[in-house]
Amino acid sequence: MPMLKVRTVAYKGSKRKLLENIEQFAEQINAKTVFDGFSGTGIVSAFFRSKGYTVCANDLNDSSYLYGRVFLEGYDQDTVQSVIEEMNTLKPIDGW
Repeated sequence: MPMLKVRTVAYKGSKRKLLENIEQFAEQINAKTVFDGFSGTGIVSAFFRSKGYTVCANDLNDSSYLYGRVFLEGYDQDTVQSVIEEMNTLKPIDGW
């Protein structure tokens, strides 16, 4: 089975190496929906969404919330480009 090609923030608690095992459990019960209750960087959510599952994700961490939104809902490329362009016009602040 090919590995999911999604970039996420690497950390020691990542579930990336467990994706195939988690998928086997989902297949055993014929799951159609996945709840990623501790979504972290969103690797489980992204994996199952790419496989066609309906995915709901949750995490208390603000950055995890953002990862989940991008993986599950997408983002507007024009908005991102506009914000990047605006940030590039800001005057640098020493020490930042």
